[in-house]
Amino acid sequence: MDPLPKEGVQEFGREQELAQAKEWFEERLKTALVALYDPSTLRASQLMAMLSTGRRGDPITLMRDTLLEAIEALKPDANTPRGSRTWRAYSILRRRYTEQVPQKSVAKDMGLSVRQLQREEKMSRQMLTDFLWTRFNLDALATELVQNAPAGGEAHAGEQSAPQPAREQELEWLCASVTTQEVDLTALVQDVLLTAEQMLRKNEVTCRMEAPDGGVTAALPGAILRQALLNVLAVLSKNFPGSGITIMAENEPERTTVCLECLPGAAPAPDGARLLVQYECAVSLMQVCQGSIEVNTSRNSAVTRITIPLQRRTPVLVIDDNEDALQLMERYLAGTPYRFAGVRDTRNAVAMAEKIRPGAIVLDLMMPEKDGWNLLGQFRQHPAIKDIPVIVCTILAQRDLALALGADDFLRKPVSRQILLAALGCLLASQSKASG
Repeated sequence: MDPLPKEGVQEFGREQELAQAKEWFEERLKTALVALYDPSTLRASQLMAMLSTGRRGDPITLMRDTLLEAIEALKPDANTPRGSRTWRAYSILRRRYTEQVPQKSVAKDMGLSVRQLQREEKMSRQMLTDFLWTRFNLDALATELVQNAPAGGEAHAGEQSAPQPAREQELEWLCASVTTQEVDLTALVQDVLLTAEQMLRKNEVTCRMEAPDGGVTAALPGAILRQALLNVLAVLSKNFPGSGITIMAENEPERTTVCLECLPGAAPAPDGARLLVQYECAVSLMQVCQGSIEVNTSRNSAVTRITIPLQRRTPVLVIDDNEDALQLMERYLAGTPYRFAGVRDTRNAVAMAEKIRPGAIVLDLMMPEKDGWNLLGQFRQHPAIKDIPVIVCTILAQRDLALALGADDFLRKPVSRQILLAALGCLLASQSKASG
């Protein structure tokens, strides 16, 4: 066989280099997509600098928006048959990553096995990789990516070696991303006990819950409370093996309290100060939602009290002439710390905003009488409501224009509940920090 000419060798080497670089990129893209709404993971991603759009704003939000917009860019046009491969790929990307639907649910809805879905999901990510690769002209970075890739095929060594953010920064990001929902505390505690079952059994610790008839529900950050409870149970079971723990939950006018009473049995008298130090993780988590942890000890018991203030629901004014769109937004905001208020007639929008002074305004653009651009201008000139954050939410690809004309954020329709709540959380957290 004749050897390849020098030009052919160079071309073959370049193709290998590009293939390796794309594989590197796709692995990190998968990590970012799976954790699309996790600020700490996105912040550590090496893709952030590569996917920079030059737009101003929070880099985490901009990276998330870049990936969401790339998924939407793969949406086939109306003339493409619904059963085509492109529609299938777009549907998988949207459901798995934009909406964060578990694989099992997507596979069931599409009539596939989980293994089949995993194969199609990989092909869909490759399509997204190709789109982003071309969109950001990443061929020019291929050599650098291959040279800097970790040895031994460690897919995420770059992310792992990235500087770890300070604890205060982590708490700020968690505060911005946490969502408050109506939580059934009885179900939450039972789920925590199920998770901790093996640990409790190993330490011969028994747990039971006491709840009033009808249970206890409250609007609070359930994910935060769950992690705090697990930390408290871990500390108690380690310090007091063979003990019995009773968990009680109750609502008061301004707060929700979860109380864990530990009866140590034969163990020595508990040291409350020592327990509180070991609760460091739970204490930090409570700081995120302005809650607190107290420990009271006596000769025969240790009582840990977790208190979370009830969240007042912040009004959100949604302005859209489409009744279906308003109903969708109302469902999205149900059971959250936000109270829905809707306006269809744009002539009443400014008066409504002045009356209820919402925490945020979600504004459509394509409307009769006054369009969204006119309203945005009026909001920004009105002395009583000029500082209220406005999120432009439209089918039009007008992000840069919306931000230039005074919008605080931009969402492209159709928008998911998760994306809407994340946008509201970030905006209101930033506003609260600025005013504080």
